[in-house]
Amino acid sequence: MGHGKSRAIDRRQFVQASSVAAAALALGATGCASSHPVAETGGTTTQFVAGTYQATALGKKSDITVEVVFSDTAIDSVRVIDHGETERIAAPAFEKIPEIIVASQSLAVDAVTGATLSSLALLSAVEDCARQADGDVSALKRAEVPKEQPADEEIECDLAVIGAGISGMASALAAAQQGAKVVVFDKTGTLTRGVFEVTAVHHSPLAEEQLLEYAALAECASSHPISKSLQKAYGKEIDRSRVTDIEELSGHGITATVDGHAVAAGNSKLMEKLGVDCMECHSVGTVVHMAVNGKYAGHILISDQIKPHAKEAIAALKKCGVKKTIMLTGDRREAARQVAEELGIDEVHSELLPGDKVAQVEKLLDEKGEKEKLAFVGDGINDAPVLSRADIGIAMGALGSDAAIEAADIVLMDDDPLKISKAIRISRKCLRIVYENIYFAIGVKVVCLILGALGIANMWAAIFADVGVMIIAVLNAIRALNVKKL
Repeated sequence: MGHGKSRAIDRRQFVQASSVAAAALALGATGCASSHPVAETGGTTTQFVAGTYQATALGKKSDITVEVVFSDTAIDSVRVIDHGETERIAAPAFEKIPEIIVASQSLAVDAVTGATLSSLALLSAVEDCARQADGDVSALKRAEVPKEQPADEEIECDLAVIGAGISGMASALAAAQQGAKVVVFDKTGTLTRGVFEVTAVHHSPLAEEQLLEYAALAECASSHPISKSLQKAYGKEIDRSRVTDIEELSGHGITATVDGHAVAAGNSKLMEKLGVDCMECHSVGTVVHMAVNGKYAGHILISDQIKPHAKEAIAALKKCGVKKTIMLTGDRREAARQVAEELGIDEVHSELLPGDKVAQVEKLLDEKGEKEKLAFVGDGINDAPVLSRADIGIAMGALGSDAAIEAADIVLMDDDPLKISKAIRISRKCLRIVYENIYFAIGVKVVCLILGALGIANMWAAIFADVGVMIIAVLNAIRALNVKKL
């Protein structure tokens, strides 16, 4: 019986149905034998030596220690018991990944975006624990993780852009850019290459090589361009086992213990916070002040280069109708002013902490007109709060941090700031074509309706109003593909 209708069943169908039912009952009985999930891969059950195991793996900034509890046939629990990662970034990975591992009994779990290194370290530690428990690691890696089906969700919005190609991106940008009059830039990695080179060491009682070694080792866990330049200037392989207690102070610098010595590397605000008197540098460039065991150890001068198209990008934005360009940076006033003057930027604010950048953007948002929009362009993790607060957040995708990319509305994959103005021009062209097609289609149909009501238009006019208009609209839309000369 089903839905009010009956159907005859022959003997073969009955036997088949009975076999399936018996198999299902057998499986159900087997499943009742244990209250724990069972790790199965390809029809075989993974066996473990029951117990609690611990393992450690190197994450983004520190070692991550994981505790895993195994039964005879399953992973019962996964827990991160010790780490030195940035809490707000790593927490989603440490919460989500253990749940997925236990639920799916699999190690084929995707890393959490924005905490990739922490996620991989967690998975590596769990894998080590599985080996300690004599589990089949290869089988756990082959086990599929069920994909969550997205729930139906009703969203109200003023505009929806369907499609993520160049036209969709450009249309979304244009929708946000309507009335955009202020564009705010970060300096390092955005207007400049973000490729630093050590040019000098000043006022150091230590040998230049020794100071660079301390700086490179202290900065070994950071992916910031300045940190990479210090490691490059050191020129030797970094032994991270020599470094402990790494702490990144946002907007200040880094403190760490290198070979048992307390090392601090950062700006003058870091030295002030540590109670260390530092000496100012009169040369133009980024200055990294150093302190070893609480005493000032000199400073390292680092130079950056302006991106080839940065000046052209500023000029192009002004041609597109941008009223004001502003640069926000944590760099020294002299270096920031030199870059701003060279690029033709209207306003510059230097020596800012991440919180100061947010405050400046808040101030600019209050000052702008109701219909005006403010865009912020940045690349670093320190820019993430500002990118999310601005009306339009644009991140540099090639050199940009995961946090900045996640917070941004738009990502430039080749880090060329000139593409910002080009995207605006493309978007305006796309929207112009869209409006042309809308007005043309509606206009033709209205005319045909009127003529049909008056008895003038025939069936061929109706066909043209439907199929003919569609063909003409498609041909007109093809013009959006021609963007090379924009």
